Amino acid sequence: MAEDPGRAVSGQRTPWTARIDPAITERVRVTVAGLQRLDPSYTAGRFTEQALTAWCDRMEAEYNAGLPWEADVPSQGLRPGRRLP
Repeated sequence: MAEDPGRAVSGQRTPWTARIDPAITERVRVTVAGLQRLDPSYTAGRFTEQALTAWCDRMEAEYNAGLPWEADVPSQGLRPGRRLP
């Protein structure tokens, strides 16, 4: 994880798209808006990066002896969820 958990890991950015439940979308939106009252520079991207980093740290600790998984497969994307009708 980054030295300062309030800052981005790097200056680089890549698009990340996922379909999530509308209630979660709204919860994230109002949470980020609330955090922006405390720190106007706070963004949804920063929130997402911190949340994903924390989740990866937790899963590595729980399932991989606290170590990051090896990137031993070609970067061909993740399996998408079920298609919407």
